[in-house]
Amino acid sequence: MKDFYRALLVLAILIFALIALFFDFKNRATGETEKKDIAPIELQKEADMPNVEDITASARIRAVEGTPLIQRGTDIFYAENNFPLNAGDIIQTGPTSTVDILWPFYGHTVVGNESIFILSKSDISNYRLFVHARLEAGRVWTRLQKLLETGDDFGIEASDVASVVRGTSFGVLQLPNSVSIRVHEDTVRVFRTLSNGTFQASGSDVLVSAGEEETVPIGSGSDTRPLPQPRSLDTEYLQDPIFILGDSSVPTTELEDIIMPNTTKPKRLMTTNAIVYRSRVIPLSDLYVFTDREAECSAPHYHALNKTVTALDGTMIPDPGGCGFGRVQETSTSTFSIY
Repeated sequence: MKDFYRALLVLAILIFALIALFFDFKNRATGETEKKDIAPIELQKEADMPNVEDITASARIRAVEGTPLIQRGTDIFYAENNFPLNAGDIIQTGPTSTVDILWPFYGHTVVGNESIFILSKSDISNYRLFVHARLEAGRVWTRLQKLLETGDDFGIEASDVASVVRGTSFGVLQLPNSVSIRVHEDTVRVFRTLSNGTFQASGSDVLVSAGEEETVPIGSGSDTRPLPQPRSLDTEYLQDPIFILGDSSVPTTELEDIIMPNTTKPKRLMTTNAIVYRSRVIPLSDLYVFTDREAECSAPHYHALNKTVTALDGTMIPDPGGCGFGRVQETSTSTFSIY
């Protein structure tokens, strides 16, 4: 009897082993394995995605026409595609040059010809945008394709007039005696600032809607007069090449492409001694010192050698007369490196 039970136990073990082998073969044939062997696809994708806290993108040059310059302290760079921009950089364009600046995840700004555009503050991190810029001369057009949220900020200042947005298509023009803000989509808030770079309103503001233009006479931070009411925008602006470039949408693949900035400084091409006049760099070789103390300025000062000077960005500047480009004792000279 014991032999019978022993044989029955061995038979049961063999049957169990055969069943286990059958299911193991089936799983291998169909590609199924236990979850502990391979992590689920969803978990793998999540593990491969960058941490939101690690996302830091630099504003950068998207495209250039001509030979615009980027001034960074006493270093001057010829602007090129994908050139990373820092807070404090000064973008300078000549008569035939333009610059397209990309704000990763958000949109872009086109700097028109003969313009000076200063990035006072620029921070793009953790999918947030904080940009304060100043237009010293010329014109720019911006299109933000993503609405700004709490903690985001985008504003452009010209003279004592600031414009801030949440998401729109708009342009800013620095004119001799006024600042013009033109809106193509959504609305823009316009106000006078207490002082340069503060973006603090000194008085009332106005909302400029799509299809409107707000022209504000240049004043000062103490000017608290109500701003003029916006007026209908002449449709001729639709033919402006800067509007056409600036209003165009950036493809999503490019907008969300994070390019690590190249921190290697390019080769230095030359150095030049120069002064800065109204944010433009003028070589001393284009100037002479007028020393007649009986003249209007009553102190040595700089004048153009040949009635006009050519700034490094190619802009032609006529001699302003009077004290010219500044009194020598009040005008600092620097050695600029050009890359």
